[in-house]
Amino acid sequence: YNQQACTRVYLRASMSGVIQAERDAVLSVFEQYCAFGDNSGAQSSGMTSRNFAKLAKECRLLSKSLTLTHLDLAYTKASRSPTGSTYAQLDTSWAGGKRINFQQFLLALQYCAEARGCDVSDLHKLIAAKAEEGPESTATEAKFNRFYDDKSTYTVLQRGDSKSRLLERSNSQSQLPAPKLPEDNKPVFQAFEMYALFGETTGGQMLGMTSRNFVKLFKDCELLDRKVTLTFLDLTFTKAARAPGGPTGAPQVEGAKRINYMQFLIAVKICAEQKGTSVDSLYKAIAARAEMGPKTQTATQAMPNRFHDDRSTYTSVARNDAVGEREMLRERSDSLGKVATAGLVAGALARRNSGDGMRRPSADFGSTSSGSRRGSKVVNTFDTGLPPKPEPKALPTPSEPANRAALTDVFEQYCRFGETAGGGAMGLTSRNFIKLCKDSGILDKTLNLTFLDLAYTKAARAPPGPNQAPLGHTTVGKRLTFHQFLVATELMAEAKGCLAGEIHSTMLVKSAEGPRVTATHAPHNKFFDDKSTWTAVARQK
Repeated sequence: YNQQACTRVYLRASMSGVIQAERDAVLSVFEQYCAFGDNSGAQSSGMTSRNFAKLAKECRLLSKSLTLTHLDLAYTKASRSPTGSTYAQLDTSWAGGKRINFQQFLLALQYCAEARGCDVSDLHKLIAAKAEEGPESTATEAKFNRFYDDKSTYTVLQRGDSKSRLLERSNSQSQLPAPKLPEDNKPVFQAFEMYALFGETTGGQMLGMTSRNFVKLFKDCELLDRKVTLTFLDLTFTKAARAPGGPTGAPQVEGAKRINYMQFLIAVKICAEQKGTSVDSLYKAIAARAEMGPKTQTATQAMPNRFHDDRSTYTSVARNDAVGEREMLRERSDSLGKVATAGLVAGALARRNSGDGMRRPSADFGSTSSGSRRGSKVVNTFDTGLPPKPEPKALPTPSEPANRAALTDVFEQYCRFGETAGGGAMGLTSRNFIKLCKDSGILDKTLNLTFLDLAYTKAARAPPGPNQAPLGHTTVGKRLTFHQFLVATELMAEAKGCLAGEIHSTMLVKSAEGPRVTATHAPHNKFFDDKSTWTAVARQK
């Protein structure tokens, strides 16, 4: 009760100190700051704490005794007081005192006057002086942009010029020109069919011409200039695609990605209007192209590469397997492509009238090839005209080493080298085979790393040996048995032109002590090597 009575006293005092003129000015400023920065339409509900502090700053109400903290406390006290002369409770949307009305605003000013030590009418006068200026805005001002501020640079559509020749989407079909059939329709139609067919492999040419081929036709006919540009052709294609297909045209494609012959004639007429010439001149240029057809695209030619072009640098496997088959397939593909292209272009109109559609070249010209499945490989049975693939050379039979026990011991030492999971008992890896040859000093210009790798691969295909258990399927070709190791030494001896026994003797002499380890030695470290510097815990461990 005492709080409500005190609130009535403050409210009456604040209202009595305001004359009518000042009251109207203060009310105008209050409404302006309520609306500032609020786009939700809630400014009629009251003023926020942020805008109340902004008003106090711009009206210069702040002082040493009236700080922002005092403003916040005054706002909070006023927001809890009854609203209006009837002391109605706050609306539910104002829960928490987030906005204050005009009566609460006057009460907040009374609290601010007490904190500042002045009469509340002084504050009213400062606020009323702000009625004409309103809230100040200190936002960043954008620099001048001629593409936005200069309206003369706008396109016709942005200016809204109804006389423009640019067609809007709404009611665009009625604004398109009517198609004009050429006097000699046959060559123009043949050119349309040839360019609709160009680059198509799935029969899509029966549905019309794509935008890419439409632009290619104008490029090949040399009809491009400053007026008819690539951008204009793309826009023209889009406009013509909205036109009806016509009574004799092909069915219209959903999405307008292709145009039929009647729509093509509309696009040509739009281009003629843009160039300022007659449409018959464009028809003559297109009809002249019907005899030559589309220009073949010139792909980039690769630079000479001796590792690919010089067949003498090929390995034996690449010469026997890859070269012959690749050349045969390339020659056959080129010949079939030339025959297929000539046949398809010559029979374009016949296939359209018969309704057979576009058939793939392999269906018409590739019937001479067939295949037969042997196991998991498909073998071509057509005649390639090349000599038959030579049979692989048989592997040499290994000779019995003079000191088999010692050589077996060296073999097993290198099998175990670097193995931590018992894999050494299963055979010799390629890495350890090369290390054995390096430690024995066998490497030279003939027995280089590439040859050793090839010899290892060939020896891995040999049988494991008469008294050797076969390796598991996961290690076949990845590890050598002792018998396969002897086969590898025979291949090395043939390449070097010596006996296999000489290679065995070299391995026994230089690798009898086992694999050589050439690890890096760490330098002396007094904190680790000098045990007297260790702490008690480290010494105990």
